[in-house]
Amino acid sequence: MKRLLSLLATGFLATTQVAIANETEIGDGVVRPAAVSPFAPSIRVAFSPGEAEAEVFDLVRKANKSIRILTTSLVNRELADELLLAKSRGVDVRVLFSGANKDQKSFVIAFLKNAGVFAAYASTRQTLNSNFIVTDESNSLAGSVDYASTSFRRNYETIMIVKNHPDAAFKLMSAWDALAAEAEDPASVRQKQGAPG
Repeated sequence: MKRLLSLLATGFLATTQVAIANETEIGDGVVRPAAVSPFAPSIRVAFSPGEAEAEVFDLVRKANKSIRILTTSLVNRELADELLLAKSRGVDVRVLFSGANKDQKSFVIAFLKNAGVFAAYASTRQTLNSNFIVTDESNSLAGSVDYASTSFRRNYETIMIVKNHPDAAFKLMSAWDALAAEAEDPASVRQKQGAPG
């Protein structure tokens, strides 16, 4: 028991020392957090209706190199337009959709593909119920929001935004890449259903 208490006390002291090292005294005993680098990893949570929509748009607008999206839906013209703006800035934009309810997503996929954005159906045996965005291989956003207008404005949804954390982004990118390797082109899906390509 003494050893356990000693270990706990050592851990507490180390944690306290780190906390103190990250604070700056201003005077009269007032302490504030030290300045945080804009490149330091950060984690935030947002909800919808409310701030979740702004967080998604902010992440897309600030992307410089790449955007990867996995979604059950993206029936949202404003977000589709933002993805096209990102593409016009030279950002590599790629979107994978759930294969469920393909008829509801076909117009968004056609809209993106016609603008040169990679857009396809993720082909999985399991029901795909995952929604995330990764930008610039270091920022990510994941949660229940599926990027449809109803998800932003009517449903109660949650997202977590992780910035400047390449390890988290890498895990999501690896999952995205694995699904993309097996993705179905929407044109081949239409041909299977007997519709003109």
